[in-house]
Amino acid sequence: MNDFFKILLRLLISIVLGALIGIERERRNRPAGLRTHIIVSLGSALFTITSIQFSEMYGNVDPSRVAAGIVTGIGFLGAGTIMREGLTVKGLTTAATIWVSSAIGLSCGMGLYLPATITAVSTFLILILLRNFEVERFGKIEGIKKIFNVKVTDKPGQLGKIATMFGKYGIHIKNVKFDREENFLNIEFVVDVPLNVEINDVCNEMSKEEFVIEVSTE
Repeated sequence: MNDFFKILLRLLISIVLGALIGIERERRNRPAGLRTHIIVSLGSALFTITSIQFSEMYGNVDPSRVAAGIVTGIGFLGAGTIMREGLTVKGLTTAATIWVSSAIGLSCGMGLYLPATITAVSTFLILILLRNFEVERFGKIEGIKKIFNVKVTDKPGQLGKIATMFGKYGIHIKNVKFDREENFLNIEFVVDVPLNVEINDVCNEMSKEEFVIEVSTE
C-alpha cells in the first residue's frame, strides 16, 4: 500500500508541475498548451516509474535506458511545434518547454521532487518575467491579433505564397480556415501582427498579387 501512495504522489506532482508550465503556454495561445504539457510530464513520470519497477522485479534492467528513450521521443514531439513562416521560425520556446516538462516528469518518477519543483517554478518565472525583458532590452515586438480574409484563385501553392508574405512582415499565423467557392478559395487567417507593422501596407502588397481577388481585415 505504501508503494501505491508513493507512485500516486509522484504522478500527481508531475501533473501539477506540468500544468504550471502549460498554463503559461495556454495564455499565449501556443500550439502546445495546458493539456500537452500535463500529458508530457505525466507520461514521462509513468515511463520512469515503470522502468524502476521492471528493474526491481526482474533485475538486470537499466532504468536509464528508458530515460534516454524519453529524451529522444520528446525531441520529435517538440520539433512538431516548430514552424517556419518565410524567414521567421516560431515555436522554439514551446518546444523547449515540452522538453523541460518531460525532464520534470522524469524527476517526479524518480521521486526527486525538490529539483522538479525548482525547475518547474524557474521555468514558469522565466517565461513570465523575461518576456518583458526581451521586449524592452532586445526589441522583440509584441503583436496584436487580427483576422485576414483573403479570396484567391483555387490553384496549388496559394496558401504558401500568402504565408511567405506574412513571414516577410514578421506576422505569426495562429490559425487558418478556408472554403471553396467555384474556382476560388476564401481563406481566413488568424494572425499576430507586430505593433510596428501597418495593416494597410500588408493588404496593399497582397492586393498586387495576380492570384489575390480580395483582401479584408477584422
